[in-house]
Formats: sequence, structure tokens, C-alpha cells
Amino acid sequence: MKLQNLMALRAMEPRLAESGAVARFVRVLDAVDSTDREARRLLADESFVRSLAYDGDSCGELGTITDPRQLDDATITANSGHGIGAVVADFELEPHGRFGRRWVSIPGQSLSMTLVTLVPTALVDDAALRGWLAPVGCLALIDAIRGVVGASGAASADGLRGLTLKWPNDIYLNGLRLGSVNVDAVPVDGVPGHTAIVYSFGANLTVRADYLPTPQATSLRMHVGKLPAFERLRDEIVAETMRALNVRLIELSAEPSFARVRFHDEAQRLCPMRGRVVTFQLDDGSRLGGRIVALNDDASITMETSDGPHVLRTVDVGIMA
Repeated sequence: MKLQNLMALRAMEPRLAESGAVARFVRVLDAVDSTDREARRLLADESFVRSLAYDGDSCGELGTITDPRQLDDATITANSGHGIGAVVADFELEPHGRFGRRWVSIPGQSLSMTLVTLVPTALVDDAALRGWLAPVGCLALIDAIRGVVGASGAASADGLRGLTLKWPNDIYLNGLRLGSVNVDAVPVDGVPGHTAIVYSFGANLTVRADYLPTPQATSLRMHVGKLPAFERLRDEIVAETMRALNVRLIELSAEPSFARVRFHDEAQRLCPMRGRVVTFQLDDGSRLGGRIVALNDDASITMETSDGPHVLRTVDVGIMA
């Protein structure tokens, strides 16, 4: 990307206006080492952490909704974006995903963003719940893409039926990799009883075919008709991802039993992996191969291997080999 093109991107106004209306904090950068690292630098500042809290001291509103099934549009709108900060970059110098895997960041074509929010530490410590933190990030981005593209008239919801979740953290469109979500829990000071969750998203929005990193990758523009201009498309997807993520985290915190059932049902529909024979590279460098027999209600999967059944959690897996 030529320098003058980067300067032209900088001059575009307004930048992420809709996202700024729903987030507690938005930082838009022309270039950065990675949005993930920038978000972590911000979290080292206690005043920034406190700014993410709902009332300045705690995420109290997370506990005021006793039954997420009763969330109406007004309630969702009132809560959307509260407590979420966003770091968005036109270009990442060192973009990376899970376990340091690099991805491609192309100015004016790629979505490169990190969202940060606070959740009760008890949620992170609960083995039955924390596994859902990664999948709900993927589900939120899928919701956002469907909603934004559908509302633009570029494609109907049916036209995006090929959007799927590849366990644990990839998003595919018609069998090709569209994007990925990296999730991490970060202990912070300033809001007792809460932990920061860092969601880093990378997705190919308007990337041309000749810029895609591998033959297994794809972009929205290759499957959808006339998309909105990149700045508008990115802004709306960032805003809708924050809204969808916020609602899911409210559900997971306020009514975990209901949330686990709903997320499990949703993931079952969007993650067609049962019966597939796969090999995973684990985070310790070893490999495990077998047939996937179940997606469990804690977001883990069960595999039948030559040594018998194995349960893999989202945090155990590096890549699918």
C-alpha cells in the first residue's frame, strides 16, 4: 500500500462514527504493531480500566438483568457498547492470532480490531463457562456481518448461509477462511472482582483475490454483491460486533445456565464438525488426531482417537493441522 493511499485513509471523515456512539472508548490508528498489543498497553493504565466499568467502580449493570430471555430491543440498545473499548487500525505491522500465528492486514480492505471489556472474574474462573468466551466472539462477528451486509442490500441473510464457525475460533464462508478471533483474559487493577477480556479480530472484508494469503482464504467481496464503501462497512461491522458481544456477555454473566444452552444450540448449527476426522496441533506442540463426536455444553469437543475418547478445550488447541 503506497504512502499516499495511507494518508488518504487518514483523511477520511467521519471515522467509526457509529462505533463511537456505542462504545465507551474508540481509538482509530493509521498503523500500529498490533491492535492486541495496543489494547494491552491501555489496560496497564488503571484509569482506562475504570473507564470501562459501568458505574466507574463495577460492572453493576451486568447483574441487573435476571433473565436475558426478556431482553427487549430498548434494553439491548441501552446496554449496547457500555463497558467496551475498541482499538481499530488501518494497518498492523505485526498482526498475529492464536499462539503467535501471523495474519495479513491490508489497509482499506481488512478488518483489524481489538475489543476490550470487563467481566466478573468468577466467570473466567468457572470451567463450565470460560470456554464460551472464544466462540461468543466468533458468533458476535457472524451476527454483525449478517446484519450489516443484509441491511445494506448487498445480500440477503440466505446469501450468507455459508458463514460457519470452525472450532475453536475461525470464521469460514462457503468453506474458506474469512477471519479469526483471538481471545485472552487479562488480570487488571482498578475494578475489584473483574477481569479484562481482550478480543482481537481479523477478517477479510474487501480484500482482492490476488491479495489473499492462501488459496484457503476468502473475503466478503468474493461472495457478496455490491458492498458498502470500506469505511462505512468497517464502522458498521465494528459497532454491530460490539452490540452482539455485549448482549452475549450479559447473558453469560447474568444467566449462565440459559446462556450455555443457547450458545451450544447456536454453535451446533454453525459448527458442522461432528463426524469429521481431523488432527489438531496442541498448544504444547504435540498433535492429536481422531474423529469429532461431540461439541459439549462447555464449548469443548470430544474426539474418538486410537487411545480412546479425548476432550479438548478451546484453550488446548493451537491449529488444526
